[in-house]
Amino acid sequence: MDESDARWISDTFHSGCPGREVMEHVTGRWVPLILAAMTPGPVRFFELRQRIEGISEKMLSAKLRTLVRDGLVERTVEPTTPPQVSYELTELGQGLSRPFAQLVRWISAHTPEVIAAQQRYDSSPQPATAPVSGGDPSPVSRRRSDVHRHGEEPAEGFALVRAGRNMTA
Repeated sequence: MDESDARWISDTFHSGCPGREVMEHVTGRWVPLILAAMTPGPVRFFELRQRIEGISEKMLSAKLRTLVRDGLVERTVEPTTPPQVSYELTELGQGLSRPFAQLVRWISAHTPEVIAAQQRYDSSPQPATAPVSGGDPSPVSRRRSDVHRHGEEPAEGFALVRAGRNMTA
């Protein structure tokens, strides 16, 4: 492996980086909750299912299988009748679960503020429009007027995001 290969293997901003797959595995809707729920110690499948409301058995099973494959979770089958299966974070998984548990705590603490901000935004005038390559105006996610209204100065090359495209204002 030469130096250029080594760069993309550990650079998640590079399109060929294997870390992109890892990022996809750990940043979905359910994985942060699964890892945070496993932080105290080994848990059984049904305990996870009860703890994480809204996740289907099929989805939980698929996510656990991926986490086991990625080395973040260890699956242990006790030789009993019926077999008892428990899941526990590996050392690697514990390292990842800490920031996720912190994220879950942050979300719990700041959800009212985020909801208030969403309500303020939703009750403000419709978003400004910006010309697209074809000249058709379309909504942008953040307006210069929003920036000025909140006392911030727009940075040079202030980026506006529209339908997945970055545009400079």
